[in-house]
Amino acid sequence: MASLEPGYYFTPTAFLGWEHLFAKGRDRREDVASQYGYTLNFNLGDYCYTDPGSRRIRLHYYHQPQASVIVHTMNGWPGFFDTADQRLGMKGWGLSLDYVLARGVLLTLEGYDLKSIRRSPFLGDLRQRVLGGSVTFGF
Repeated sequence: MASLEPGYYFTPTAFLGWEHLFAKGRDRREDVASQYGYTLNFNLGDYCYTDPGSRRIRLHYYHQPQASVIVHTMNGWPGFFDTADQRLGMKGWGLSLDYVLARGVLLTLEGYDLKSIRRSPFLGDLRQRVLGGSVTFGF
């Protein structure tokens, strides 16, 4: 898998990025065709663990065909779109908020609305809606 992520800073805290993905591989002794995918992201704000009240909002759009869905840093479950060995890929939106509650304490809230790119012959279109959160302590 290879990726390239060009982007543009409108201001020091407003960023628009595009990640181009290329993947080809072998999974479960079966070749997976070469495929291209992308992720668009917009970040507004920035946070610092030592600055309570600092925050960042991230908006993402995912279009990731079957071969490019490997591991994510989201609370969603990309394996959901690999049901019955169909490797359907995924597309959809994600929104997250990072907020520093106190020095060294970060709250993250995330939401995703994803659906399969390809239709499963057995299950039809698959959709996954996820709302999650975490508290991280930094030292």
